[in-house]
Amino acid sequence: GGTLDIAGQSGGRAVTVQAPTANARFFGQDILWNAGTTSLQSTNNGIKATNDLTLVSDNLSFSSSSDYIYAGHNGSVTVINSLSNNAAIHAVGNLNLTAGSLTNTGTGGISSNAVLTVAASSGNLTNNGALYGKTGLSASATATLTNGTTGTIDSNGGGTIVASTFINYNDINYAGNLIIDATYFYNQVSSVPYINWSYAGTG
Repeated sequence: GGTLDIAGQSGGRAVTVQAPTANARFFGQDILWNAGTTSLQSTNNGIKATNDLTLVSDNLSFSSSSDYIYAGHNGSVTVINSLSNNAAIHAVGNLNLTAGSLTNTGTGGISSNAVLTVAASSGNLTNNGALYGKTGLSASATATLTNGTTGTIDSNGGGTIVASTFINYNDINYAGNLIIDATYFYNQVSSVPYINWSYAGTG
């Protein structure tokens, strides 16, 4: 297939895209997506690019953990407002995901087979699901970044965690160097006295 190009008038985002039935999928070799509202409203709804995917939407929502966004090469997902992700967002190449504020729920997975970059550009980032970047993972929030009791942050490479406040309740595993840049950094576990850190870097 060719390029799937979705946009409002003059390339703007004044368009609403909905997938109201099960197994509804948007497919293209490359995807250029600009929308005001993107709503996957049933099970197994998906947006899939066999190559690069660029998605910008004021609002993005999923109804099911079986919904997905997939890029066969690099992916860029930008949500202007808040995003609660309970689905799968994955890129075979690098994946950049930015939202005003971001909650990755217990069923949410955000992953890259290369470098994953996730950012909350104007609020909190809360991870209760899985964040994975095979060769690197960087996460940032302008306010508080929380890795919850069911949250996992894993990378076979290195990366950074940047926030005003970073609160960690669970394991963080980096095979490379991890840099944490936070004004306040708290390790808190309610049921056990220690947090297991996996680190194989040199610094």
